[in-house]
Amino acid sequence: MKEHKRKKRKIIGSTYPVIRLHPSSQQYISKVIYKAVKNIHPVKQNNDIESHFHHILNYKSMRVLIVTPLEDDPHWRIHQMITEKFRMLVQEVHVIKAYPDYLEALSQFHPDMLLFVGNAFEISLEDMHMIQQLSSKTAIWLTDQGGTSEDIKRVAAMFDYVFTQNAAYIPFYQFESGIKHISHLPFAADSYEYYPKPVEEDYKANLLILGDADPRYDDFINKLDHLINGKRIFVLGKGWEPYGHVIQLSANANLLNYMNGAEIIINWNEPIRYMFECAACGGFQITKDHPSVYSFMKPGEDIVVFHSTDDLLDILIYYFAQVDQKRSIATNALQGSLYRFSFLQMVSQLVYTVRAH
Repeated sequence: MKEHKRKKRKIIGSTYPVIRLHPSSQQYISKVIYKAVKNIHPVKQNNDIESHFHHILNYKSMRVLIVTPLEDDPHWRIHQMITEKFRMLVQEVHVIKAYPDYLEALSQFHPDMLLFVGNAFEISLEDMHMIQQLSSKTAIWLTDQGGTSEDIKRVAAMFDYVFTQNAAYIPFYQFESGIKHISHLPFAADSYEYYPKPVEEDYKANLLILGDADPRYDDFINKLDHLINGKRIFVLGKGWEPYGHVIQLSANANLLNYMNGAEIIINWNEPIRYMFECAACGGFQITKDHPSVYSFMKPGEDIVVFHSTDDLLDILIYYFAQVDQKRSIATNALQGSLYRFSFLQMVSQLVYTVRAH
């Protein structure tokens, strides 16, 4: 009988020694791999995706009536942008101001959705009863970024869907109100007012701080003088007069220019409003940790958050030396402002929420 010699297999390009594991180690690794594979969740079937697209297609059959406050409102541009985006998504949109007997328009228009934008509504008991009896879905998109109150809560409780600017207010609105559907949905930045642009030297600074000189930050502010010796610091807020090493901006300063001119922007007063505006300018920003940040931004990718003054100081020291990383985070934020948290995306999310429930 011929003996069959086993040919040696030549491993090309390998100079590493062959490692033979003990049988018990092999068994352990096999078990780990088996458990890992077993715990992998299967990808959802296309039913959810098809359902989502079905909702999107159904938007085109919707009729929406938007109600805005009667008096002059600083948010008029926001109302305009909301209306523009609705017109891109639904069949028909009408906008009315809250004049006396404004709800009579409901009988003429028969909307699928009635949307109030803002807080400044004086709603009579008769109007309240009419809203609650509607077959249309009703929603209110609150302008409560400056604060909330029991009066705002009472108005919000009349609607099927409530959208707030601040995620931290959700427990307050839910408590003993009967509100069933409440979501965090802030207004996006106005792309006509906030965008990347080159600026003159007068607007450039190493640091721009947005917020009041809170006593809690006193130690940090004093340390800034030594940390940023000879560098330029702009501040926008109240109580900065005692600090001679910063340049205080006027309340009506053109933030577009200053945000575009700042190397680093610190935001510790209004995390939502400034967060989106900084992103729309392509600025690198550090913001105070807040529940609202996580709804749309990705800390470490398009924004940096701090939890304490010591934390903020360490972050500043680190990022002043990280030019490429700052640029990458700022670029991600700018892209997010064009897509993930644009006004079109916010309005689309509102419509989807109302249609999905």
